[in-house]
Amino acid sequence: MEKYIISEKKDIGLRVDQYLRSKLSNIPDSLLYKTFRKKDIKINGKRVLPGYKLSINDRIEVFISENVIKDIEKQYSHSKEFSILYEDENIMLVDKKQGIVCHEDTDGTTQTLISSVHAYLVKTMGDLQYPPELCNRIDRNTGGIVIIAKNPESKQILVEKIKIHEVKKSYLCVVHGVPKIKRGRLENQIFKDSVKKISYIMDRKEKKTRTAITDYKVLAYNKGISLLECNLITGRMHQIRAQLANEGHSIIGDLKYGNNSININFKEKKQLLYSYKLKFDFSTDAGKLNYLKDQFFIVLNIEFLKKYFPEVNL
Repeated sequence: MEKYIISEKKDIGLRVDQYLRSKLSNIPDSLLYKTFRKKDIKINGKRVLPGYKLSINDRIEVFISENVIKDIEKQYSHSKEFSILYEDENIMLVDKKQGIVCHEDTDGTTQTLISSVHAYLVKTMGDLQYPPELCNRIDRNTGGIVIIAKNPESKQILVEKIKIHEVKKSYLCVVHGVPKIKRGRLENQIFKDSVKKISYIMDRKEKKTRTAITDYKVLAYNKGISLLECNLITGRMHQIRAQLANEGHSIIGDLKYGNNSININFKEKKQLLYSYKLKFDFSTDAGKLNYLKDQFFIVLNIEFLKKYFPEVNL
């Protein structure tokens, strides 16, 4: 059992779930909120909901097995889910490794990027006034740059900048075949099936379709495969993967949209797709984040690039 007493002014008025996320940094959110549901978190002897606002001298009791806590801490103590590209008092840019989910999903995965980032920040900074939050997400088996906000104001600014296309994201991928047009734009109607977690390219605009636009250029090609740089103009689910597969140039290793025989031939079990470059292309005011204007960041250590196109310099 863990016990805490609220004695500092900075904690007064804080939601109890936020407070506990900073104290129990290595506990995944799923376990924390399950503990709330089981009535195993009490304040002053009474069961509370996650939104309870803390007061001075509140006594918090958390009934989680010490063995469970030790097992989870051991799991996260050797975390290799990400490396840090950039960090300041407001944001982090991390390079998420392939195979890691950004946040908890319907499979109940607890080993997530955001949990590992949270644990890292607590370890380096101590108690956090605000938990870190994702500003963008990428698929489990796609690696690359993810933006983390350290405070609510920064998140609000960055989410808006992404929405109005003032944060530019570029991807590298290796595809089957060589596109006839070496530099072009893919524009399709796309339908997202949230139940099956798959996107379909449609022949025409329909009620539930949305426009998907991706600019691409061929950087290199050999032996029947090509290295492409893709720039997202819109941000639909699995957009690049679905559009390239629709063009007959599926991404090598893509088990959902790709060609099974090709994937088997290359022995790749994760799609060769990486969010490798990001630019803060601010043209409107960014408030406290104005200092990021025109800065760009790039990931150079990409395994599939070294494996298939070692001669390419980014």
